[in-house]
Amino acid sequence: MTELSIESLRDGDAEAAFELRRLAFGARRAFDPEAPRLAPGREVAAYDGDRPVGTVITLPFEQNFGGRPVRCGGVSGVTVAPDRRGLGAARAMLTEALHRMVARGEVVSSLYPTTSALYRSVGYETGGWSQRLAVPVTALPAAADRGITWDPAGCDDPAVRAIFERTAAGRDGWILPDDRWWSWFRHMDAKRDPKGWWWLGRRDGEPVAALGYHYATPASSAHGYDLEVDLLGGVDGDAIADALAMLGGNGTLGGNAITRTPAHLLAVHLDHVQRVKVDDSWPYMVRLVDVAGAMTARGWPPGTDLELHLDVTDPVLDANHGRFVLRVEDGKASCEEGGTGAIAVSVSDLAAIYAGAVDPQDLAAAGRLRGVDDDQLVRTRAAFATRPTAQIFF
Repeated sequence: MTELSIESLRDGDAEAAFELRRLAFGARRAFDPEAPRLAPGREVAAYDGDRPVGTVITLPFEQNFGGRPVRCGGVSGVTVAPDRRGLGAARAMLTEALHRMVARGEVVSSLYPTTSALYRSVGYETGGWSQRLAVPVTALPAAADRGITWDPAGCDDPAVRAIFERTAAGRDGWILPDDRWWSWFRHMDAKRDPKGWWWLGRRDGEPVAALGYHYATPASSAHGYDLEVDLLGGVDGDAIADALAMLGGNGTLGGNAITRTPAHLLAVHLDHVQRVKVDDSWPYMVRLVDVAGAMTARGWPPGTDLELHLDVTDPVLDANHGRFVLRVEDGKASCEEGGTGAIAVSVSDLAAIYAGAVDPQDLAAAGRLRGVDDDQLVRTRAAFATRPTAQIFF
């Protein structure tokens, strides 16, 4: 057996890479040569001679942390051919992908794991949860005069994207995709059968809400269909409530609206939140690609006063391995090499703290945040406290 080489996917191998992923994930759709492609170098591959036997894709995103968008490499399509597993190909491809993220200035990385152990071995840890929720159509808000009128639109309408981005702003864990993602989304929506329905809500002539959904056959025969939500957003509470009401108004034979809108946001607008059920729940994982860059890029609560002398261990990226002094004052942070290294933490556990997915007190109790005193622990909990969710599955 030849030694595997790790490199960019070669020209002409896009279909072979797609078939690898289709084999691994059970996708039914065929290769689409017209679908938008990634920029060069965004797909790392493992080769056995001339045969691609593994792939890792990195998508250019921004992801909110501390209410501020941070440059993120979204890892997807991690695949190894069945006959080449167990040779370390996945770890080698992920390591190469991480080094490329460093070179591009992507200071964090995010992914949905199929096997957490693999991703923990290269420095990722759970950063939050993305849930598909089933909301009975009859539980959605009733139509009311909120001063909003609705017109048909398309997912390629710039106003739809603008509403999406305004809805995502400041919500921790939410992803802001780039132009390529939107191009791919428009392309796939155009090929969907049946096609999706898109609406734009205006108040005083200005776009304030957006809604996109398609019909899906439910598992139960009790209803004609479910409404699968592709996008739901609004610039304020009334706009979100009206988008939910608009969704319900189009569900005459509908059973449930299936949405990734987080439960704590839905709870503001639903009278009977107890009727919401979890259709699917999947963790996402986060990694700090550049510890210092990630700390200075994120947002911080006003009034935060924190100084931590960290000793970080990183199994892959040498620049993250060592001592750092993190100082936060008046909503701004600095993070520089040096300091006493009094607080020992792995880069993966530091990522979980960074994302707000774990209570630092629990890590300290488990012996995974060592050397932190009680005052530092209280300040750390306050500085990183958030409610992370993700609304895009990639």
